[in-house]
Amino acid sequence: NGFLHVCMPPDTNPVLENGSLFKGLRERAYQDGGIHLHILGALTAGLNGEQPANIAGLKQGGAIGVSNARHAFANDDVLLRALEYSATFDMKVFFYPDEPSLSKNGVAHDGYIASYHGLAGIPWISETVALSKQLLIVEETGVSAHFSQLTCKSSIELMRWAKQKGLP
Repeated sequence: NGFLHVCMPPDTNPVLENGSLFKGLRERAYQDGGIHLHILGALTAGLNGEQPANIAGLKQGGAIGVSNARHAFANDDVLLRALEYSATFDMKVFFYPDEPSLSKNGVAHDGYIASYHGLAGIPWISETVALSKQLLIVEETGVSAHFSQLTCKSSIELMRWAKQKGLP
């Protein structure tokens, strides 16, 4: 028993931003454990959020999509350009919606449990603000997107809106 297929995010050491290395990683995973490895390449170079990664090279290397994992973008223009670039190569973008300026000090969802345990809370709005922005840019660029780890009612409502509009 175990895992047969594993989707690997790009936030490894080193960052998964060189598509020419992916074949070797996939072969090793299969030889060592019989695992079919599916790789998400870095959306921005070094996951630093400052410029798009070499998405053409990631696609050529066999990446199934791209993501910036939980790393922030320097600004919205970088996000827009990276999504335009991804759309050009028909690469799905995987998001983990979070607005770091709202969540930077938190470690758990804001609420009773966090308060009871003395933990700094992350407000729900940090997820929905980021998700709203990302959905609007997805609409503008037409890129196919996947949103991971949505945790609040408002995010689900935003996803319903996006699906009703027919966003990819």
